[in-house]
Amino acid sequence: MRPRLEARQRLVSQLDPNHPTWAVLYQVDDLYGCLNTADVLRDPKVGFDQRWADLVKVGQEVKQLEPALLSAAPPPRMEIQAPDYVHSAVRADDAGRAYVLLASPDSASAANVRVTVPKAARLRILDHGEERLLERPDSQGECPLTVPPMGAMTLLVKAVVVIQSTRRPLARRWRRRGMKRIAGD
Repeated sequence: MRPRLEARQRLVSQLDPNHPTWAVLYQVDDLYGCLNTADVLRDPKVGFDQRWADLVKVGQEVKQLEPALLSAAPPPRMEIQAPDYVHSAVRADDAGRAYVLLASPDSASAANVRVTVPKAARLRILDHGEERLLERPDSQGECPLTVPPMGAMTLLVKAVVVIQSTRRPLARRWRRRGMKRIAGD
């Protein structure tokens, strides 16, 4: 693998000789062996404007995950059915939302994932910095998702609390005061 990385670095250096290279090396034991592979992720076919737009999207998504990333709230238990290669984590924020983070390193095919969520939950998907509503889960409380190849997404789950009163006098008092009943008697 290293010879391919070194060849890629030479190509990038030839195509853009005045551009400084950089590397993020976290495996200290391999540091010296990887010095000639720096900046291999730079694709000369993709211009600065496109690469910058991609980085801005990543920044937006991290900003949207900030409440869960900085919270010490314990995450809820959620069942995630996914292929073995899919990485997943569940986090929670201080407002009671659950964040199911999903990532697929498979470059060939999309990954089908099912997450069991509370049946009355409000669901949103965070994908490439964009947040959108998601259809209700099926009758079993399972939410099917498709993670694209080499993709990531986050399922935001907000549990809805339904208050039910079996006491008729309380429901009548609410009506007299102009309050609406949330659930039936």
